[in-house]
Amino acid sequence: MKKVSVTLQYPCVYALILFFSSLPGIVRAQSSGPGNVVVDGQLKEWGDTLRHYDKAAQLYYDVYNDHDFLYIALRRPKFAWKMVLAGRMSFEISKDKEDKDGIKIFYPGHYSFNKDDMWNFLEIKKAGETSFDTLTIYNDYGIQASGGFWEKQEQGDRKSSASDMLLSMAPTNFNDMQAVMNKSDKDRSGVAINTIVGADCELAIPMKLLPVTSGTVYIRIVIPGEKNIVDALNGVGYYAGFNMDKGSADAVEDLLVASKLSITYRLK
Repeated sequence: MKKVSVTLQYPCVYALILFFSSLPGIVRAQSSGPGNVVVDGQLKEWGDTLRHYDKAAQLYYDVYNDHDFLYIALRRPKFAWKMVLAGRMSFEISKDKEDKDGIKIFYPGHYSFNKDDMWNFLEIKKAGETSFDTLTIYNDYGIQASGGFWEKQEQGDRKSSASDMLLSMAPTNFNDMQAVMNKSDKDRSGVAINTIVGADCELAIPMKLLPVTSGTVYIRIVIPGEKNIVDALNGVGYYAGFNMDKGSADAVEDLLVASKLSITYRLK
């Protein structure tokens, strides 16, 4: 009887491990990494697609560490222009779920408004400190970062939405700045063509900067958005230089809400 009970326990434990490791936001340390990671924002070392997807945040992601670095790979397949707004995108790494005293990085950085140039900068608050340092992607901290936006075209429709109503109420001029309005172009067949803006990025953070170098770390990634529709449109169109004329109504709605991703990762 004892042999039977012991035999049955192992499949149960194994099933529990598989269950918890498959939950959204829980990433086990990989037995073998993505190979020689080159932080160039291309994500080629990570395979055909990143292993994990969070539907609510609309983010593909993967995490890995070796002796020297913690690597984070990220892709937002659409509505990525929200990253140019004032909140940018933040990465917070702590040793406890509720701990707010870990390392925090803003990437892309705030030093530039330009949608391409901003990826050359980042800000960091080290664990236990309160102030941020503005850095380039070539820095003395040893942090490596690379990213960028990309665009593709897709067919869409122009059904009425809440964002259409918001756009109709938004002034076309604000503080002498022209707000870029959201309208879809149509091809010769009359089908609406929307521009999808995505973004890829990679971070390599030296292990020595983490609050712990073994055990579990909690990673929080936030793209805050902007609740003020006029500020959001001007931030994306006027400051960053995106052409929103071909954007969809859904893309405007996404600007107004925060996208949040929480990852539990066990260091190897």
